[in-house]
Amino acid sequence: MFVAGGYPIFLLEHVRRSGFDRLAAPAVADGALAYVGISAGAALAGPDLRPLQSSDDPGAVVSTAGLGLVPFVVLPHRNRGRAARHDRLTGDPARTWPVISINDDQAVSVVGDIFEVLDSR
Repeated sequence: MFVAGGYPIFLLEHVRRSGFDRLAAPAVADGALAYVGISAGAALAGPDLRPLQSSDDPGAVVSTAGLGLVPFVVLPHRNRGRAARHDRLTGDPARTWPVISINDDQAVSVVGDIFEVLDSR
């Protein structure tokens, strides 16, 4: 399955409203479905979208918990002027999960418990 981007919390709101989370997460965990996400879709795979909340996001949710497919939060678009914010989030001692900051020409590949950041070439 391919999940596109957009506003992270708005995406999460619709994921919950549609029931996508209740169907997709178990199917991916069982190996019956592969998950590919870009931008907010990549972040959705993680444990929480709180680090991606912003005041201009029109979404409204009670909980910012993501799908929990991976044990880290992906911070996309580092190369779009977000490096300082990503570094601040990565270095925040109050953060609960590991954070992976990636540029637009990178991807995080996950197979089982092994993950790596890949560059496009």
